[in-house]
Amino acid sequence: MGRLISRFLSLVIFFRASSIFAVVMPEEVGKQIEAILARADVSNVSWSISIQNFRGSMTYYERHATNFLTPASNTKLYTTSTAFARLGPSHRFQTDIYANGPITNGVLTGDLILISEHDFTWSTRLYRSARRPLEQMAEKCRSRGLRRVTGKIIVRGECALNENTSKTNVASVFKSALAEKGISVDGEATGEVGFAAEGELYTSWKSVPLEEACKPLNTYSVNVFADLLLKHIGWKLAGTNSYEAGAMIVTNWLQSIGFETSHIVMGDGSGLSHGNKFSAAQTLELIRYMRQNFPTFDHTFTVGCVAGTIGKRFCGTPAAGNVHGKTGTLRNVVAFSGYVYNESDEHTYFFSFLANNVSDSSAGRKAIDDAVVVMTQSGILNDDVEDQTSTRNDGR
Repeated sequence: MGRLISRFLSLVIFFRASSIFAVVMPEEVGKQIEAILARADVSNVSWSISIQNFRGSMTYYERHATNFLTPASNTKLYTTSTAFARLGPSHRFQTDIYANGPITNGVLTGDLILISEHDFTWSTRLYRSARRPLEQMAEKCRSRGLRRVTGKIIVRGECALNENTSKTNVASVFKSALAEKGISVDGEATGEVGFAAEGELYTSWKSVPLEEACKPLNTYSVNVFADLLLKHIGWKLAGTNSYEAGAMIVTNWLQSIGFETSHIVMGDGSGLSHGNKFSAAQTLELIRYMRQNFPTFDHTFTVGCVAGTIGKRFCGTPAAGNVHGKTGTLRNVVAFSGYVYNESDEHTYFFSFLANNVSDSSAGRKAIDDAVVVMTQSGILNDDVEDQTSTRNDGR
């Protein structure tokens, strides 16, 4: 009798749940995605795909999940994740200003040298005016009493002013900012190679925190930002200003958190290189790791029908406002990795789609978007009771 009662109660619970939403079995999810990927305009695409529940206890769909493909701008996930983990979300880019001569009565007899350590934040994506940081540096110089420079304005290191990496351009704008603050400069404005300090440190300036700087980097997929950041990682942690040094730090960090890295290839920080190689399985696990360990990393993601590179995608679907992630597009490459919150079952699902040999980028993106929307339909079956603890995070 007890067994019959238990079975009866189970049926009552099942039908009560069914009255709220129709349960979709995992195999049905897979069939729907297979049908999308079988479309004629994407049938010849090389895929690496993984879709899992919040905890990773259930895989809803995968296709060649461990294959290494070109990830396009999904590479930025690896660059920014390593920066968060190894430098810290509160890390700031420092710019030092040196006076290479004596200063008497406000007059510097010599050059004023600005040395930037890969600061890409001098941008309208982070300030009302891109030159505002240089104006703040000029204000610091004036507050210390500087009124004239008899020599040159020299910019060394690496930096970007509104995504322009010309150091001579930065020097020219800095010279103009100094003039606006009442500091005259007799010599020219120029850029020089290297990070060598010269003279006495006169003043310093620090950027917004890394967690703020990485918002536009990932949300709008800014290549210059990501490439400078990878070099910065190499410079700060290995003393070498190169992609190779930064990539080695990325690889070592991934190994330290349990990733198999023998097949990873990383030639830049942005993903512009077709030679970069990562897998969907790795990318999904990286996003899960970052969400668990660095909550503010979520805030760097683009949001469907809200902001960033998918700000006009997913509109009119249940994924609008609920899908967060990082896109990627190169010639013959489309990628999208992140997570989507299902409002009907209140669960979060992680996914990674890497597509190579894509002849029609629009069709590739449409296939990925449609597959993500499958994960927002009513009543996706999830076998992990504890997964109910997954909560919505708008990432805004």
